[in-house]
Amino acid sequence: MPKQPVGQYSRRVQRVASIGAYGSLALVLAVKYAVAEKLGYPEYAWLLPVAAIVFSLWLPLGQVLYWLNTGQAQAGAVTFLSAAGTAALGMLDDAALMLSMWTLTAVMRARIYELVMLPLAAWQTLARGDWPTKKSLAKQLRQMQRVSTVSRTDDVGKGALFALEEDTVGEAEAAATLEDSDAEEIVASEKLDREVAQDPGGEQEPAPETITVAPGAIVPRDGIVLSEGALVSTLWDNLPATTKEVGVQVYAGDVNLGPELILEPTSGADENTLGVAVQLGRNGMVPLWRRSPFGRTLRVWSLWWGLTAVLIAAGAPFVFGVTVSQALYKGMAFLALSLPGACVAALELPLVAATGAAFRRRFIPRAGWVIPQMARLGTIVLAWDATFGRVRRFVADVLPVRPKACSPMELLALAAAVENAAGGGDTVATAICSAAQREGLSLPQAKDGRRKVNEGTSAIIDGHKCLVGNARFMHNHGIDTASAAGIVQKLTEQECRPVFCAAGGYLLGAIGITEPHRQAWPNTYAQLRKLAVKLVVVNGNAVDGRNAWAPGHPEGTVSLLMGQEIPAIRSWENKPVNVGVIGDAVKDQDILNQADVGIAIGPVCLENPAGHLAHMHHDLADLPWMIRLGKSVRRRTRWLTMLCFLVRIASLALIVVSHVGAVEIVAIDMLTYAVVAAVSLQLLGKDPIPLPHRLEAARRQRKKKGR
Repeated sequence: MPKQPVGQYSRRVQRVASIGAYGSLALVLAVKYAVAEKLGYPEYAWLLPVAAIVFSLWLPLGQVLYWLNTGQAQAGAVTFLSAAGTAALGMLDDAALMLSMWTLTAVMRARIYELVMLPLAAWQTLARGDWPTKKSLAKQLRQMQRVSTVSRTDDVGKGALFALEEDTVGEAEAAATLEDSDAEEIVASEKLDREVAQDPGGEQEPAPETITVAPGAIVPRDGIVLSEGALVSTLWDNLPATTKEVGVQVYAGDVNLGPELILEPTSGADENTLGVAVQLGRNGMVPLWRRSPFGRTLRVWSLWWGLTAVLIAAGAPFVFGVTVSQALYKGMAFLALSLPGACVAALELPLVAATGAAFRRRFIPRAGWVIPQMARLGTIVLAWDATFGRVRRFVADVLPVRPKACSPMELLALAAAVENAAGGGDTVATAICSAAQREGLSLPQAKDGRRKVNEGTSAIIDGHKCLVGNARFMHNHGIDTASAAGIVQKLTEQECRPVFCAAGGYLLGAIGITEPHRQAWPNTYAQLRKLAVKLVVVNGNAVDGRNAWAPGHPEGTVSLLMGQEIPAIRSWENKPVNVGVIGDAVKDQDILNQADVGIAIGPVCLENPAGHLAHMHHDLADLPWMIRLGKSVRRRTRWLTMLCFLVRIASLALIVVSHVGAVEIVAIDMLTYAVVAAVSLQLLGKDPIPLPHRLEAARRQRKKKGR
């Protein structure tokens, strides 16, 4: 019998509970339509409602045990009490109906939590070096649910469902901080227990000096690349494959797509950046409805209507002269009305679903209020070094002038050989060499490599002078680029920069170089302007000072006082405005913490507590989507809360003026709950779980080599 809070049930418990609830509903219908009498077995008719109660009893009974163990009365326990009172009045079928309806809503909520946690479970599986299969995901979800159960069970000062908490907003925030720190301490203690269990003597096994990762395998730890030609697919980038030079960091969960990879580990087996991302995501999912003003109103509602139910059941026979059964009937109705079920769902589920959608775009909120706060941003500050200062170029296309004489792969290999002979050193050379490495090309021998800055490179291959560069570089060496006019036009249409290749005095073709990060920015900028968000670009650092530039600002570039960057930017507006900052968690830590919403980008953001929202890569294309998500959360929460409030008022009126009992009130609340869950689930969207690119291809390659 599960003694867990709602939302923490495993898939097996959900399945068994659903079968029991549907079986109970079928038996209730059999009672309503007198199936036993029609079949000629009236003496067994009393077994049907009893069996219906047994089928739907065990999940609410588990909530009662959870209440007794922790002192926290959940909705399932109150539903159990209402059903017990209804059964005492002889209405066994109504009691079974109440229990089965609550069970179905509990399973619905647990399923939503499971869908939201799937990306975290997949990342945790990758961080441990396993493939995210259905079996491994289910196992990881069970482990995460157990940790969540422990953190909720050990909470201090939560109080029961009917506890009246007359706290201020500041005290609620302090309680929230305490709740998060308690959860972190529990996870840390469990981790220490595992380490002690693995090494009873207290001495940890020293980390290996190097780790070898086979082609197609998952990188087991964070580490520094030691081998040449490293090629990985990673969660920390949107590219299908990323070339890693010697001395560059790779992360646990990356997939080795190149040759055998040798790295020097920089973290332990259970301590890696991806694991930190998972823990951060779990901490950000702590429910906030208990701290919100409306949440405190719900607790007051639960308290007073719970007391009203007790007073009516105990005093109505003496005050109004009604029978005890009538008083108990009305009391159970008021007790069912005290359940905040659908109202809590209206506050909680939209935010939970939006958090799951953010995970699928690789945003990790450090707290639940961050997503709705994104909707209020009027100005966004972009730190230049962390956003546009990261120039990354890639090969988008290779187009030879005469494909029969020189194939695209031969042209790319020649260009890479020339760049290698010249020693590389710029972003174009890196892009060409990385593309040749990804394709697994063997490069011809090149010598006497020379480079002219901002123009091109030259080298000798098989006695012929080979050139790679722009049109001016070709013209200076007597190469006519007019024969490649069609190629240049095609690359221009693809928003690519043409880099020409020539050998022996003849033009061979052109390579299209693209900058996806900067190319996507005009569309991102247009969407932000449509959302009425102004932009400010900040350059510099906290030591040397910062300069700000905003489109349309009358003073142009403005010098900002250290420590007063965000207040100065706020002063540019004639009205109060919320300011968001996108920057590096280390270099821009001060302004990230000053902002209303600080968005730290890149892997380093997870190891540093700066900011309020972590973004796992440097692409800004999802920023407008995140703002629209915040607006949608606020809008849906507002309308769903209003709907639940009106339903509660209507339910109260029905109890007072008509013969409506607890089962009808529970049915109305559960139907409202289902509407809230369906509307909230739309926020989750249909984005796939973010995993390293070509993961399945690498897996198939590994299996093939294993055979």
